[in-house]
Amino acid sequence: MTTTTLSPIERCGESCFPVLGSVKATNLEFTNAFLDPESEEYKALEDDVRRALIATISEDPTIGSNLFDIQITDIREGSVIVDYIVVVESYVRPGQIKKCINDVAQANDSFIGAYRIQETATISTGDDYLILSRGIPSSKLTSSSNYDTTMAAFRGRLFNVGDGENFGHWSASSLNTDQYIQVDLGTNCTVTAIATQGRHGSDEWVTSYRVEYSLDLVTFITYSDLDGDVPKSFLGNTDRDTVVVNKLVRPFVASAVRVNPRTWSGRISMRFDVIGSSTAQAPSSTLTYSESSLGEFQTTSSNVTITSK
Repeated sequence: MTTTTLSPIERCGESCFPVLGSVKATNLEFTNAFLDPESEEYKALEDDVRRALIATISEDPTIGSNLFDIQITDIREGSVIVDYIVVVESYVRPGQIKKCINDVAQANDSFIGAYRIQETATISTGDDYLILSRGIPSSKLTSSSNYDTTMAAFRGRLFNVGDGENFGHWSASSLNTDQYIQVDLGTNCTVTAIATQGRHGSDEWVTSYRVEYSLDLVTFITYSDLDGDVPKSFLGNTDRDTVVVNKLVRPFVASAVRVNPRTWSGRISMRFDVIGSSTAQAPSSTLTYSESSLGEFQTTSSNVTITSK
């Protein structure tokens, strides 16, 4: 399990958006040293790829002016795959970043810096934040209970901060482990990760949760560990606004997903999204933000924590 907290996003402020992606370097050989983030080899590659990506993206006249930081989150096997997050100060489409990187690579014999990259492995647009990107209507976000109508399930969208009269989170009326918030995705989707935040503006958040999913909105299956017989509990949040992303070792196909809080701080209050692909196919190993209409809800982001389960 790897967990990365990206504190520079907090320093950027509430206007920042993190775009998650991967780049595959085909001219490198993976070694066990890359498994240890404290090793000299890991740190050298981390720094070198980060510098190469910053230099590449900075060349784009639109994205470069919005670039705040790039964080390397993991180095994986498969030639060598480097996962990263591009932090921008105003929203850009992942496709713009992909095009920027690939245009530079194509002009340099497939190289960015010292690394020959595989175009198809650069920032896959197959995975996105399904509630944000698909324009899921409020009626499709439901819950076991609501503290009141100003904290209803549809207020629990990731990054929502409220509008002055209504709060930017979902809160359950009861404090027990029977509570859940649910999204009806409207079609079968491949789910690869879950993203959560706490309550914006108050010290309330879910510290652990389980995930349930369904193909028919009637029968729900609890996501289990690798052995398939023990329900999996995921680590949740430790503050109001950090986005915690739990990647799933075993992605699943579902048309509805529930998050079932198991422990919490203050009250059961949270914001969430489901990450995956709107086509029920073999999921990509890359997570991205995709273009979304955010007009109905004011949004914010601060730190981001990525956790592989």
